Amino acid sequence: MISGGLGYAFVPVMGAIIAGVALLLVLFSGRAQPEEAFANR
Repeated sequence: MISGGLGYAFVPVMGAIIAGVALLLVLFSGRAQPEEAFANR
């Protein structure tokens, strides 16, 4: 496990990165092929 101080700084950063990547994927897939993007879910 990560020690206390690093853990509290690390988790929100990772959450923000994952949220940003997911948002970009949704935007790009939505612009490119909306039907296929919804069908693959």
